Amino acid sequence: MLKYPLTISNSWLKSARTCERMFHYKYREGLRTQKISHALERGTWVHAFLDEYVQTGDWGNAEADLRKTYPEGVEGTDDYLLTLADLCDGILNHYTEEYGEEDMEIVDSEVMLSARIPGYDWSLTGKIDLFFRQGGILRGRDYKTGRIPSPDQRLMDPQLYIYDFLAADNGLDVEIWDYDYIVPALPTNPQELKAGGLSKRKNIKATHASYMAAIKDAGYDPADYTDILAILKNKPNPFFVRETVHRSPVVTQAILSGIESTVGQISYLDNATPGIWAPTGMHVYGACNGCEYKPLCITDLHDGDRGVIIESSYTRKEDRGKETRGQKETQKEEEIYVNLAKR
Repeated sequence: MLKYPLTISNSWLKSARTCERMFHYKYREGLRTQKISHALERGTWVHAFLDEYVQTGDWGNAEADLRKTYPEGVEGTDDYLLTLADLCDGILNHYTEEYGEEDMEIVDSEVMLSARIPGYDWSLTGKIDLFFRQGGILRGRDYKTGRIPSPDQRLMDPQLYIYDFLAADNGLDVEIWDYDYIVPALPTNPQELKAGGLSKRKNIKATHASYMAAIKDAGYDPADYTDILAILKNKPNPFFVRETVHRSPVVTQAILSGIESTVGQISYLDNATPGIWAPTGMHVYGACNGCEYKPLCITDLHDGDRGVIIESSYTRKEDRGKETRGQKETQKEEEIYVNLAKR
């Protein structure tokens, strides 16, 4: 059974709406995979680099911590994690090239907020990456690492409206929200041609600044590359998108109504079904692909020995020992959310 009063975060809602069995394993049983999630670690560290950058104008301490966490020469360390510091450093360098030094007054960063919902036995919680003032206007910003969604997906992302509700309930009159979408990859360097010069392939994953740097590094004349440089200058940056959204109380209320429906469904199942939930109800087609609980789910559906699978592939919330930064941050947020909800 879940612990009441319920503490509802955006991750909680996404799991519930994606697959009820995924939700059961993650939140009712408290299971997490033992395998390090590259996406979780990468996102957590990019956030750490960005937080230090907006506070100090640099990210040296975060980079040093990351290199200390995954030092070179340690046998058994995942190759991807060994290169993570270089990736994060490169991302921040390109991020600062794209947006420059912003004229802003930092109000607070990495802020945990919670709001009790009148008439319900649950609270909404969330962590907002940044509050700042610009031109006398209070703004909120959230960093997203991963693929860049379509405009429709961005505008209807429930997380934005959850944050708006949380901010308003906590006395923060945010007028504008920024979503900073960051593709966790570095620009491709143009290929050096056998006949001399650099490739001018139009679909190259590069920016105007990165291509110009490649020209200078190779010792070529930028005047010979005005055509490809003009194309890149006029193309949207494939690595960064900043979506600015003005608050919409009407949409916020609609999103909250949808949340009430989801929580009601989960609460009903939790009270009516003591065991593992049947494979029915809410489920997004294709969600099984890449799901960390797929081996356990298949085992359960075929009445296999789930104890062996759990022991070899998962840890329970109460049994966790040494964790990665991403896992620790997730665990810490869950604990803070619960404490906030009790207030």
